[in-house]
Formats: sequence, C-alpha cells, structure tokens
Amino acid sequence: HEDLSVRSLAENVGLNQSYLSKLFAKETGTTIKHFVTRARIDTAENLLKYTEHSSSEISFALGFSSQSAFISVFRKENGMTPRQYRDKYGQLAVFGDK
Repeated sequence: HEDLSVRSLAENVGLNQSYLSKLFAKETGTTIKHFVTRARIDTAENLLKYTEHSSSEISFALGFSSQSAFISVFRKENGMTPRQYRDKYGQLAVFGDK
C-alpha cells in the first residue's frame, strides 16, 4: 500500500518530478507508472499461481482502487483476466487439485 507515485518517489530521492521521469525513462526505456504497474501485475501473477487469495484480496493488497480496476489492468497487461490466468497457470490447476 505504499505510495509509488512519481511525486512521492521524486520527494524520496530529492529530485524534480519531471527530471526524475525523464531520467527514469532514459535509463529503463519505460515510464515510472508502467514500471510500477508491471511490478504490481508480476506480484499478482505470483499470488494467482501460488496462493488461493481471491482477486479481490489481491487487488486490495496491491493497492488497486477497485477489483474492476485490477481486472482491467491485468487484462490489458496479460490478455486475460486474473481468473483465466489462475485457471491456466495456477499450481492447483497444474496438479489437478482444484
């Protein structure tokens, strides 16, 4: 639930928001916002694969504004919903224990 906005990150490192954004994009080839979103989705993927936490619990734990916002971002990043992802890659599905 930590604030990972450009503003808070810039304050943390003592840089101007605009300068930090440009520097980050130059070094990584992506925006800070997309980098943070991708990290949250990567975490969600692991939680969907290896735990039985619901999409609602995962979306709340990762700081999404709502479950529908989480599902929308997840679908945009992965081309499938969190449920479809769990059904396809979840360990319980892999081992047939569902």
